[in-house]
Amino acid sequence: MIDARFLIGRRPCLRTLSLVIGLTIVGGSAVFAARSASTLPVLAACTRFEGELFEDIDFQPLRDTPKLNTANVLDEWSESYHGTVGKVIEEDLGELVSEDSPLRSPSRSPRCTASNYAGFLAPRSELKSLAKKLPSWKDSTNLSRLNQLDMGTVLLEYLRMYECALVERLNLLPAYILRQEAYRQWVLFGLPIPKVIIEIPILGSMDEDERIRIRKELVTARASLLKTLTFVSGYNRLQPIDMELTCVQRASLDIRNGMALAADAASCLPRIWNAKEVLRDFENE
Repeated sequence: MIDARFLIGRRPCLRTLSLVIGLTIVGGSAVFAARSASTLPVLAACTRFEGELFEDIDFQPLRDTPKLNTANVLDEWSESYHGTVGKVIEEDLGELVSEDSPLRSPSRSPRCTASNYAGFLAPRSELKSLAKKLPSWKDSTNLSRLNQLDMGTVLLEYLRMYECALVERLNLLPAYILRQEAYRQWVLFGLPIPKVIIEIPILGSMDEDERIRIRKELVTARASLLKTLTFVSGYNRLQPIDMELTCVQRASLDIRNGMALAADAASCLPRIWNAKEVLRDFENE
C-alpha cells in the first residue's frame, strides 16, 4: 500500500507505475506457467493419527535388533531417510565412470518410441520403490504417471513424512521414550515396566537430548534437501532436451543406414537405358 502522504504535492511517476504494472504481469504469467496442481497427487494431512502410516514407510519404533542395547530410534530414522534420499539422487545422476573421474554415465538410455514422458523418462528403480511407499503415489493412476522428472516431488513428500514422524515423536516424547526403554529393558534384561518408571532422572535427560536432536534434524533435513534439489534441477532441466537430441541422433543413423541399404538394393536393379534389352543372359544357358 502506498502512503497517502507521499502523494501529496507530487505527481505520480510514470516510470514507477510502468514498473509496477510490468511486475504484476510477469508475476501473474508465472502462476500460469507453473505446472497445474491437478496433475500432482494431493497430500494427506499430517496428524498424530498417522502413526501406522509412518511405520509403513521407514520410521518405525524400536525393534529387536542386534544393537538393541545401544540402538536409538532417531539414529535409525536419520540413517534410513538420508540413505534413501542419497540412493535416489545417485541413481538419477548416474554411475561414476571411474574413481578418479567426476564424470557420470547415464543409468538408462531413453525410450525414443514412447508417447509421453512417463515412458520416455521412465522412473528408475529407487525412485519407483520409494514412491510406492508414499500415500499419494500408492494410487495406481498416480503411479502410472510417475516419471523421472517427478523426483523432486517424491523426495519432498518423503521429507514431509519424515518431518511428520519427528514432530509426532516430539509432541509425545515422554510417552515414546518410556515405551522405548520399557521394551529395551524387557527384551535385554527381562525387567518389568515399573522398574523403568522409577528411573525418572535418566528418562528426563534422554528427553532433553532427543528434543535437541529432533529440532536440529527438522532444520537440517529440509535445508539439505532443498540445496540438493536446487543443484540437481539445473541438470534435470536440460535432461529432456539432451535425451531428445540423443533420439534424433539415433534416428539420423537409422535413416542413413536405411538409405545405404536402399542404395545397395538399387545397384542390383536394371538400368533404365537397358530397358530395350532382355533381362536374361542367354549366353550362359
